[in-house]
Amino acid sequence: MLLQHARRNARVVDGELVLLEDQDRSRRNADEIEQGRPLIDRAIALRGRGAYLLQAAIASLQSEPQIDWR
Repeated sequence: MLLQHARRNARVVDGELVLLEDQDRSRRNADEIEQGRPLIDRAIALRGRGAYLLQAAIASLQSEPQIDWR
């Protein structure tokens, strides 16, 4: 949830939805991203499974400075 929430200010600007590739990364909450990443790593290390962990892992990758869209 931290990683999803970290993008809230970049996701909607002036009431308009902004596509991920067009989002201004400076509007993201870096503290929440820093808090969320170790939680993802720990869940994976503990062999966590499920849709929520997968979504969180994707959100973590999407918070990288550069995204290899392929």
